[in-house]
Amino acid sequence: MFGPLTKPEDEFLRLPPDVKVEVISELVDIPKLEVLIGASTIGVDSEWRPQVSKWQETKGMAVIQLSSATDAFVIDLINLKTCM
Repeated sequence: MFGPLTKPEDEFLRLPPDVKVEVISELVDIPKLEVLIGASTIGVDSEWRPQVSKWQETKGMAVIQLSSATDAFVIDLINLKTCM
């Protein structure tokens, strides 16, 4: 059985209910990012492809997340690269 390891569930970090989350995985989705223009604060996070051994080269970022107080975007860089 899968589920939270601790309870109550309200102890987990959650986004506020008014934050809209979208995935950007195709070129047609990119204009959605325009809602971030003019935001007073933008948060940035990224994820990298795993490096299995120390001799293996890293392939670069796989995912980048951008968010404001009201909108969050998960940008799939691997899929976007295949669309180009």
